[in-house]
Amino acid sequence: MQALGSYGCFEAVYDRVTPQLHGSILEMAAEELFPLPLEVKIKNTSDKPFGGYLGQISGFDYESLAITDAPLPHGAPRFCGLLWPDGNPDFCEKAYTFSKKLGQLEEMVRRMVLESLGVTEYHEEQSAST
Repeated sequence: MQALGSYGCFEAVYDRVTPQLHGSILEMAAEELFPLPLEVKIKNTSDKPFGGYLGQISGFDYESLAITDAPLPHGAPRFCGLLWPDGNPDFCEKAYTFSKKLGQLEEMVRRMVLESLGVTEYHEEQSAST
């Protein structure tokens, strides 16, 4: 909480995301996902802010491909089926596993922050809204 209060951020080290999983998802994104043609990537759309494909921003060398509902069983398969004709099962499985573990971390951090602020009673409501 001290780092969050002082700097507005912190680094979380979470041993449930193994270095192998972390490395493989980054490698697959760099080698298989981001090299896809733009006309394929823009199929990934969303009504949510920063959802779907985000890129081609003048002056920025930046791209983002959000996986809607990634920690849910249907999220990664929908995303992979949209971008790859065969669904890319290896990327799909790793993306689901990675996002599920990050979701667990997010839930843990949310609870800890609310507890430290003395507003634990809002945990369920706040969790349901994200």
